[in-house]
Amino acid sequence: MKKVFLSLVTLALTAAACSPFAPPTAGSEAPGIELFDLNNQAVRLSDFLGRPVVINFWGTQCPYCLDEMSALEAAFREESAQTDGAAFLAVNVQDTAAGARNFMNSNGYTLPVLMDAGSKAAQAYNVSAIPVTFFIDRTGIIRYVKLGAFLSVNEVSAALNTIR
Repeated sequence: MKKVFLSLVTLALTAAACSPFAPPTAGSEAPGIELFDLNNQAVRLSDFLGRPVVINFWGTQCPYCLDEMSALEAAFREESAQTDGAAFLAVNVQDTAAGARNFMNSNGYTLPVLMDAGSKAAQAYNVSAIPVTFFIDRTGIIRYVKLGAFLSVNEVSAALNTIR
């Protein structure tokens, strides 16, 4: 019990010491990022200019991230089947590439995973809690920010309507 209490106090103090969570908001330009995928290939947000993009920040130690992954995967597969569908980028902020790859493979997920080992993308998007998802339109403008986990593929689909 004492350990749980100390963990909660530490969490509260850490949260208080951090700047308030103020990610880029709807209507602002999406910060440019360049990260590496699980095959060590560079991926830039600018590679997708002209196409809607969904950026989800996640990690395998986050139970809410794991809960929403199947909904994101289903939406990704639906979008991938369309010629003008949104690109999905699952930005991992907690794991090694091997750990992220193992999780994705063992669950049959095919979402593109980018590794943010140096937290550059998380810092650019001012991510202080995960999961958080950014919906970016074809011109690079953020149209919707979802704090917390998606509960269903229908919820992801509704959010996708903000960038169509």
